[in-house]
Amino acid sequence: MNRSKWISIGLIVSLIVNLLLVGFIVGRASQAPFAMGPDPTMAFPRFARDLPEDRRQAIRPHVRKHLTAMRPNRQALHQARVQINQAIVAEPYEPEALAQALANMHQVQIQLSQSAQLSFVQFVSALTPAERSKFVQRNKRHIKPRHRVESDRHP
Repeated sequence: MNRSKWISIGLIVSLIVNLLLVGFIVGRASQAPFAMGPDPTMAFPRFARDLPEDRRQAIRPHVRKHLTAMRPNRQALHQARVQINQAIVAEPYEPEALAQALANMHQVQIQLSQSAQLSFVQFVSALTPAERSKFVQRNKRHIKPRHRVESDRHP
């Protein structure tokens, strides 16, 4: 290939990379500073970051306690997912092993949920009435109604 062809290819690749980078930056910038989805127990550490400094200081022990309590559960969930993947690719494949790995993951998810709920109750208990109201308002803003697709509709 001649030199001009290499330069053209380099410019096209550079343009693509730049467009991807700009898209990523615009996407991140257009997101709300707080997005938690339908499960508020998973988002309260992010909400705490938006509080004034004096309130963050007061709430910080609750958030740290939550994150510390969740670490073993997250590690167990990771290990359960590893076991599922191992069961899927095992030779010979054993459906019972996969079923057991899925059941184990379900138990870990229950423990994770229970721990998150307990931490969430403690966190909300430390909030002022105005902060609780703000938390609910932000939660409402980020829960989008499920849109039905054409196949969901009945004539």
